[in-house]
Amino acid sequence: MLGDPNRLLIVAVEGDRIAGMLGTWGPSGHGISFGMLVSAANRRRGAGRALLEAATAWGRSIGAPALTLAVFTHNEAAIALYRSAGFVEFERRERDVPRQSGEVWDTIHMRKEL
Repeated sequence: MLGDPNRLLIVAVEGDRIAGMLGTWGPSGHGISFGMLVSAANRRRGAGRALLEAATAWGRSIGAPALTLAVFTHNEAAIALYRSAGFVEFERRERDVPRQSGEVWDTIHMRKEL
């Protein structure tokens, strides 16, 4: 990621612990994609929203057309957060991501125009 102007890694910290992180890749035909995670202890406390706001500001600063993500269909809290931050669904994929357990999870793909 170092030295690539289209890549970003943001780390949210609370005290001396990592609360969450967001990393980007791309661009693709849908914009710059990212993945995000927030520790269980820091969910619903603003870390995720802060990461999204920082990524949005960065995306605008580099002239990205949009940010995109994929989220598991059962992750209702994350979907609600993304919707409240202006992301809209543009695609659903059934049996998209194989897990170590042998299950294969569905995903929702979302986009936010910048």
